[in-house]
Amino acid sequence: GSTFRRPRLDLPFYPWQRQSYWSPAARPRRAASAAPLWRSAVDAAERQSGHGPLDLGIETYPERWHVLDRLATGHIVAAFRAMGVFAVAGDSWTIDALLGAGHFVGGYEHLAGRWLGHLATDGLLVCDGDRFTAPAPLPEVDTAALAEAAYAAFPGSEPIVDYVVRCGRQLATVVGGEETALNTLFPDGSYETVDFLYNAWAIPRYHNAIVRAAAVAAATARPTGTIRFLEVGAGTGGTSAAVLDGLPADRTSYTFTDVSDFFLARARERFADHRFVTYGLLDIERPPADQGYADGSFDVIVAANVLHATKNLDTTLAHVRGLLAP
Repeated sequence: GSTFRRPRLDLPFYPWQRQSYWSPAARPRRAASAAPLWRSAVDAAERQSGHGPLDLGIETYPERWHVLDRLATGHIVAAFRAMGVFAVAGDSWTIDALLGAGHFVGGYEHLAGRWLGHLATDGLLVCDGDRFTAPAPLPEVDTAALAEAAYAAFPGSEPIVDYVVRCGRQLATVVGGEETALNTLFPDGSYETVDFLYNAWAIPRYHNAIVRAAAVAAATARPTGTIRFLEVGAGTGGTSAAVLDGLPADRTSYTFTDVSDFFLARARERFADHRFVTYGLLDIERPPADQGYADGSFDVIVAANVLHATKNLDTTLAHVRGLLAP
């Protein structure tokens, strides 16, 4: 039901935004003997969703997101000012013009449109078709003061604000192609930020507990034989860490996959004690059979913060469904 609003940096790494999609590729097939496993997983997830960590404080998040949103907006304004865009009254740009001038590189067209739309909503720009015009120069923003307010709103969760500030300071260089967004997530190669974002703070702990409950219930609903898990886009292993400890080691097969080798070596080390885990590459946007994954070869598929980031959700979901056993 509820949706957490993501701040306006709109980079694809925030773990708290929950969105629902419907795709023809997700329509259920004949249930048959799978029904008890599915029902058990759903019931367990629903029960767990009513229990949050003591430090969750869900009632505080509307104001927290508002404060973080102001900080993100301030950095967007600062990024445009650093580009020399909308610096005078009447300055007018389209997305194509921003790309043509080199302020944004290819791949960031949608992000440029979202930023422009946000600023138009806030009254800082005027939108006329595909053209955005500044009625006055974009204001100078005290991002340090906005960051101070954000830190005050997130006591005990300072790495969240650290990450937003780090992203904000590098916005112009990232969208201009001089820097990669991954460096904001892994500063100096450190995993500290991602481990906090996807595992340590209250919101991922709440979500991961729901995933764990569903996974454990699915395994329990099939008391004999091996239950085969596949995790797609397992990444830093934040969800994996929550799930693996609850699975019966003697009859679980768990395949940890990602689109690149970037995370696999760390996962092998981190989950070395779980002998039932294997590791491999999988690009869920391509036919899995072409990558060595047979149709119908898994009972449970785990995918956290990954399917929405693919180019064609219908194709992605069709690939996922094809991997599930009848």
